[in-house]
Amino acid sequence: MAALWRCATGPRLFRIPANSEGKSRPYEANTAEVLGDRIIQWASFMWSLSCWTSPILVTYLYRKGYFTLEGMNSGLRMAMATAVIMSGAFWLRGIGRWANPDYCTFIAILSAARQVFSAENKVRLARYDFDFWAWPVNYSWTQMAIRWVTVVHIQCEAQDK
Repeated sequence: MAALWRCATGPRLFRIPANSEGKSRPYEANTAEVLGDRIIQWASFMWSLSCWTSPILVTYLYRKGYFTLEGMNSGLRMAMATAVIMSGAFWLRGIGRWANPDYCTFIAILSAARQVFSAENKVRLARYDFDFWAWPVNYSWTQMAIRWVTVVHIQCEAQDK
């Protein structure tokens, strides 16, 4: 179940390494993954469009009576139907990726790199071309480091005077 969840929420994969030739080849998604991905992309586009057209959309919904109790009821039904369709699309994409051995190999390497980001895992992961947001973070700047630099800087200025 955890592998299916990682496949459903994992990054898009574009290229995978070849076995013996040394050249990479494009990742070929199966039908279930493509269908689920297209539904998710379509819903993302519609959400962005509704955000940009929200003044017009809110005015239209107000005039049609969607801000009454009866209108809220039908709006809630539409939201629930959208949630069911989106969850089905995520699971369809996850099942499609889970059935693909190339993606399962990639997600195993990515999970290992997220746990221990060693040089070996970094080299193995660098062979793949995928969404950059999923690349494990290998450096983090914290607020404590900023405070420490500020304190040292202030102390140095005080000693100079």
